[in-house]
Amino acid sequence: MRSYLKTLHTLLEGAPDQELVVDGVRQHIIDALGPEASDPARVRDVLHELGDPAAIAADARTSTNPIQLPFLQRRSGAILTVLLLTVGAFIVPVAGWIVGLGLLWFSTGWTLVDKLTATLAPIVLTVLSLGLAYLFTPFPAHLGLLGGFALGSIGAAVFLLARFREGGRAHVA
Repeated sequence: MRSYLKTLHTLLEGAPDQELVVDGVRQHIIDALGPEASDPARVRDVLHELGDPAAIAADARTSTNPIQLPFLQRRSGAILTVLLLTVGAFIVPVAGWIVGLGLLWFSTGWTLVDKLTATLAPIVLTVLSLGLAYLFTPFPAHLGLLGGFALGSIGAAVFLLARFREGGRAHVA
């Protein structure tokens, strides 16, 4: 199975949907094998049913219907998420940010650490800003609240856009 997938990957080199096609074929093989994954005869049968990797690669390259990613796995989904986490939080206070968090946590384009960082940054900076406002009494508390949240949201937005990986392959390194 590994050599089959490696061959397919090589034949699709440079194709726009290379990873999606290989992942789809891999998942098909896993699903078709089921509990018989360790049976070499069953693996050969499934690969035979799939056909020649060259034919699959040729089909994928000439396909007029490119594979469409789900919205939250595309760049446009990431941009909407970031907009809701930043601008949405001020246009529709609290609700915009909560909807943005929902999109963030349902997306597969970011790692768990990315999601935690983007969720906690505005909260931590807001608490720190309120603490500074408390220490320096002439500093208006509402500015500390808004300033900390705005800085945290903008920082999280820049961080998320830099870390997003289209297709749900979150940046790990």
